[in-house]
Amino acid sequence: MHKSIFNHFIDDLEVEYEYHPKIFWIVFFIIALLFIIIQSYLAIPRTMGKLIIDSLFPIFIVLSIIFIFLKPKNRNLLLIGILYLILTFLTYHSTLIPKPYGTFFFLVGIWLIVDWYNYKRYRKSIFSQLISGNYYLAFGIFLSTFIFGIITELINLPFLIWNYNIPIPSLASFGMPALISAFGWTPWVLSILAIFYPFTFKKPKSKNKTKLY
Repeated sequence: MHKSIFNHFIDDLEVEYEYHPKIFWIVFFIIALLFIIIQSYLAIPRTMGKLIIDSLFPIFIVLSIIFIFLKPKNRNLLLIGILYLILTFLTYHSTLIPKPYGTFFFLVGIWLIVDWYNYKRYRKSIFSQLISGNYYLAFGIFLSTFIFGIITELINLPFLIWNYNIPIPSLASFGMPALISAFGWTPWVLSILAIFYPFTFKKPKSKNKTKLY
């Protein structure tokens, strides 16, 4: 009974995403932004003015990403990607932007610019698939990012090979920042997938087929 209800919910979600991918992504990014701000306040309660100041860059990031989903033109990927790379440079040469944002700006900038090139060259990209309603790719990115991030961070806990300098307060979950668990590895996955994405639909020139037994 419960399994049938769950499967029905998944089927409905897939249909809605397939026909309304823009609405799906806009709602997702708004919920993600609210999650970041609310958990930030719960982690370190502070005045509304301080909370708004700390949230300015997350708000800018979410609005810029929503823009390219609202206006899914290939040139917008290039423009926002270049903007993020410029912000990466400014982050490391200015005290106005917290330095930890530099890594995020760089990775997302690489994803957008590579996706711009992939679509221009091959007429296919990760972004074009997400905006066209490919829920298999969307689900795969979410699931693989979350599972890989959780496992990697749990393995790191006893050794502390790396630490995080997060510019916005984060609740801790099992010794890990909640923001890292939820979103931390997504920019890495997107940038790497974008670089290697063309290899998934290129076919070998040789027509010889090897049978597997």
